Amino acid sequence: MQEPSIATQFNFVDNTLLDISAVVLFDRYYTATGDWDAIGLYNLQAVSNTLTNWHRLNIAVSNDNEMECNINFDPTYNNFLVTYYNATSGVLPYIVNGINLTNPDTWTVISPGYNDSPNLSYPYPKVEINAVVTKVAHVWWQTVQAEE
Repeated sequence: MQEPSIATQFNFVDNTLLDISAVVLFDRYYTATGDWDAIGLYNLQAVSNTLTNWHRLNIAVSNDNEMECNINFDPTYNNFLVTYYNATSGVLPYIVNGINLTNPDTWTVISPGYNDSPNLSYPYPKVEINAVVTKVAHVWWQTVQAEE
């Protein structure tokens, strides 16, 4: 399990509530199914100090072990960019959702697994955006498992 990942909209575009959006992602061990899920909270009124504005969202909730989620905001296209580690299949998915999080549990899959090694073990993936050239960069910093 890693620390929560936080992203806030930081451009001059209002969401549907004429405010800015914020998202906090984290890993949760779900004892009912015995696996890890990537879940989070979102707030479409992040400027407000009211706790009732926070709502739950799902990134990946399945029988797979999804963990190490990371989020960033793309100010050019007004999207939240997410990557996480699917430990069951050994891949790093890349998904996006808009600033309004109209359906917060449904994310658009850009890549089901952008990594090039199925032998990753806790890779700690990160997604970054270069707003100047509107390019996304993915990085993970863990060596692959040794073959036995």
